Formats: sequence, structure tokens, C-alpha cells
Amino acid sequence: PGRHATRRDALTASLRLGRYTDAEAHARALVAAFPTDVELRLDLGKALAGQQKADDARDSFEAAVQIDPTDPRPYEVLATYLWRDLRRPPDAKPVFDRLVAARPNDAAVRLARARFHLTAGAEAGGVSTGFVGDMPLAGDDLKQARDLDPGSADAVVLLAEWHQRQRNPAAARDCLTAGMRTHPTDMRMARNLAWLELHQGDTPAAVAVLETGLAHAADGFDLLVPLADLLVQAGDVERADALVRRLAAVGTPAAKMQ
Repeated sequence: PGRHATRRDALTASLRLGRYTDAEAHARALVAAFPTDVELRLDLGKALAGQQKADDARDSFEAAVQIDPTDPRPYEVLATYLWRDLRRPPDAKPVFDRLVAARPNDAAVRLARARFHLTAGAEAGGVSTGFVGDMPLAGDDLKQARDLDPGSADAVVLLAEWHQRQRNPAAARDCLTAGMRTHPTDMRMARNLAWLELHQGDTPAAVAVLETGLAHAADGFDLLVPLADLLVQAGDVERADALVRRLAAVGTPAAKMQ
């Protein structure tokens, strides 16, 4: 019983195997020995969540937050549990607000809250929660994140999505076009911009964007497939055939299926 390192290994293994009752027993013993260990509180919460003990899991995640109110991870675990697992975005919202209040100058934290407001209304498991994200707040967070971390590719992607939600495709296009210049190897820029052009009815522009992105890609699998699909639809047999051969050369099961 005093071999804490071995018990930690047992806790990790139990969580991975889905043996949540065993995980809870190990976590409780360890929490008693190390009451200020944030990760143990989170692991206890995961074990309780795995047994559908929602209130107890929430209390354990909250206890992890209280150990160090400036640590973003417990807030994110708690908020994600409320949002994704319990499908309670309204309960997750104040958790994100507390996180931003604790770390107002953290770009990643601003992005986390913006992502929540952009996506939480859709929702979990395809089931609508009735929650409507705060778009003005999301926009403010994204602009703050961009200012705090000008090199953030995530900020560019999410800001472009925000502009689309605001029905401003021109601003989204400008955002992603600039993103392709500053982050040429981030395939999300080309893929999202191509989707935007396609959605606006400009297939040749979408093809051009994908080809530009492909020139900077190490393997380009994420761009090869949509580009080949567009070329096949357009009847461009020669270029489509070249991409099929390139896909075949990748050799992975996913590439072969495509």
C-alpha cells in the first residue's frame, strides 16, 4: 500500500483499460497521500466520470481547479466534461469565463473560450443543446489572441471561421490568404480557403488554392484528396490521374482507399 509509484502505474493502466472502479480506488488512495496533486484529482474525476458519477466527477475536477487557480488544464478538463460529456454548454460557459479571468493575457486560453463559443451550439453527438455561442465575445477573444500571439496559426483559422459565421466571406478569405503566406506548411489554411472558394461557387479558385498549398506540403495527403476530387468532378483526367499515382505512392491503407 505504500508503493505510490506502482499505484500510479496501476491507476494509469486502469484508466486506459476502462477499469474505472479499480482506477477510483487507486486514485482515492493516492489523493489521500498527495492531496495537492492536480493530476491525481483529474484522474479521480476521469475514473468517476467513467462510472457515470457525474456530480462526484465534477467535484473532483473542481477540486483540481482550486489547487492552483492559475493552471489552465483543470479548467479545460472541467469545461470539456460539462460541454462534451454531459452536454451542458451553459454550465461550461462560466468555467471558461473563470479561466480567462485567471489568465487574461494567455492567447491559448482566449482561443479555448472562442472555440467553445464557435462550436458549442452545434452539438455533442449530433444532438442540439439549444446553446447559442456568444459571437461578439468570441470575436473579441480571437482578436486578443492574435494580438497576444501574432504567430498563432490557430488564431488565424478560428478568426476566419468567425468571419464566416458573421457572413463576411471576404474578410475570411483575406484572413486565410494571409495565413497561407505566414504559415505555408499549415494545411488548414489552404484546405479551409479552398472550401470557402468552393462554397462561393469558384471551383477554379479552389483548385488553385489547393495546388499552391500542395507546393509547400511535405506529403500533402490532406490536400491531395480534395484536389483530386475536384479534378475528377471537373473531368480533368490528366491531372487527376497524376494525383491518383501520387496517392498510390503514399502506400498507406487510407491513401489506397482514397
